[in-house]
Amino acid sequence: MLLAGVSVPALVGRAVWAGVPNIIKSEFQDYVTLEQFGAKGDGVSDDSTALEKAASTGKEIHIQKDKIYQINIQKTINKDIRIVGGGTLLFSTIGRTALLCTGRVYLEEVTLDGNNIANELIRCTGSEFKMVGGIVKNVFNLAARYNITGIQITDCDSVNIYGVNFSSICGPGNGVIGDSIGAIAAIQITGSCNHGVIKGCNFVNVNNRQNIGEKSNFEDADAIRCYSTTGDQNIEISENVFFDIGKRAAKFSGTENSIYAFEKNVITSGYSKTVDDGLVLGNGMFSVVSCYSGYFVARANWLVSGVVGYFFEGGTAKLKSVELVGNTYAPEFHKTVNTSVTRFSYIGKILNSNIYFKEYSNKVINTYRNNVVFNNKNYSE
Repeated sequence: MLLAGVSVPALVGRAVWAGVPNIIKSEFQDYVTLEQFGAKGDGVSDDSTALEKAASTGKEIHIQKDKIYQINIQKTINKDIRIVGGGTLLFSTIGRTALLCTGRVYLEEVTLDGNNIANELIRCTGSEFKMVGGIVKNVFNLAARYNITGIQITDCDSVNIYGVNFSSICGPGNGVIGDSIGAIAAIQITGSCNHGVIKGCNFVNVNNRQNIGEKSNFEDADAIRCYSTTGDQNIEISENVFFDIGKRAAKFSGTENSIYAFEKNVITSGYSKTVDDGLVLGNGMFSVVSCYSGYFVARANWLVSGVVGYFFEGGTAKLKSVELVGNTYAPEFHKTVNTSVTRFSYIGKILNSNIYFKEYSNKVINTYRNNVVFNNKNYSE
């Protein structure tokens, strides 16, 4: 007979749990594993159904460290989903978004691997998206007509992405002209966003090349792209490192009341072995940041690549205010200086003289291209 006030799980020892069927075990635990729903985690077997069933419980999903769960079929998750652990979700959904999430999404120390097949890993249309730690990599599709995006977030009230490593978000590479490819972005935020923070992340190899050694035929390759024609956006991008980005570290094109802050970031260039001297920093990067609307502030950034440091265009009077404060520019890191750059070297290009523009405490330095030090960290090429 059970004691009053004592739950069944409290009376059942670990030895007994080992023999309890997974479907019963999941009823008592406050989390589930994919193995409880038949997943193998061997990187070969299709674990799509196991993920779908685990998500349907509404409980936190634990994926085991060093295991690889292959997802071959596009899945739509209509509940809040929370996945934690050091395991990998390997997406093999050719030309499709791997996970369509309509609820809130929370990911912690999870690796999202596009297997060089999937062209978009997660699309979130819920009210909140949060990712802490982990990796997003190998997002690629040879079919030029597809956009390529690591994480797509639409009309999400709160976005928080901390300490994530993004790498190899790539287009088709050599043999495909720029005008024929889709847009490329590691993170794309569209529609309204009341609170967005992307902080402490690394972005490496986001461009239209499969390999760093190839020539870039980029068209529109951005590490971060924020776009809205409806709701306002309020987004902070801070303390990130950008390396080998095809076109821009960030592009902002929201409503006229949107607010964008770009602070304490390090932007270093890519390189190509296809040129005579074997090393060209910047690799054709058009600008570090492009902003077309709203209120923009850049503080304490290190810019060591790009033809134009900041590019601003308010052709429809949507761009209201620009402040550049305490940034450091290293023009020796790119041999090509755009003659249309105004204000002073590497700050940017202003096409609308009616906006509020303020700059102070910025500086230009000369430095050796193979030894970049920022906040006591060495970013050597």
